[in-house]
Amino acid sequence: MNRRNRVLAALAGTLAVGVFTACGSDDDAATTGGDTDTTINGETEDTDAGTDDTETDEDNDAGTDDTETDEDNDAGTDDTETDEDNDEDEDDDAGGDGNRVELADTDLGEILVDGEGRTLYLFTVDEPGQSNCEDDCLDAWPPLEGEATAGEGVNADLLGTVERSDGSTQASYADWPLYYFAADETPGDLNGQGVNDVWYVIDAEGNAIEDLPEEDSGY
Repeated sequence: MNRRNRVLAALAGTLAVGVFTACGSDDDAATTGGDTDTTINGETEDTDAGTDDTETDEDNDAGTDDTETDEDNDAGTDDTETDEDNDEDEDDDAGGDGNRVELADTDLGEILVDGEGRTLYLFTVDEPGQSNCEDDCLDAWPPLEGEATAGEGVNADLLGTVERSDGSTQASYADWPLYYFAADETPGDLNGQGVNDVWYVIDAEGNAIEDLPEEDSGY
């Protein structure tokens, strides 16, 4: 009986060790599972942590100011070019054909005309550099106003101006104030030649031509 009891006691001890080992394995598994959860949570926290992308976007947005500044500078260049173009146009418009003195070939010889071919006259009652045609006289004999330029064959050194009594400027040639005749309706008319023996056309040297044209003469 004693031997049997010892055998049973040994078997009982073996069973107890097996049960204890099994319980210990469950505890280790639970502990291992806890570690895994902790590791997963740690990875999640690392993933949520970064915000560098937002800062990069802000840096990119800041670069747009340079582009806008360059566009503003380009617009200012356009204004400068426009101002230069306007100055050139004003220079082109400063003198018209009417204020250019040219020579025209007529039955009386070469005489002074304006850039549109209208005959120019001198008034022998005038004094050098001074006009004596005033009031009603100007209705029939309007002045060539302003400063004139020289066309081909015209001596630019003989061109000048006189100041009228009203302060306006009249073109002159060899100190003779220059006039139109109101009855000359078209370029080439010589209706003012010899009127009252004081109105005459002018040659290239600034001298009065006193010859009278033939009837219905023109150029």
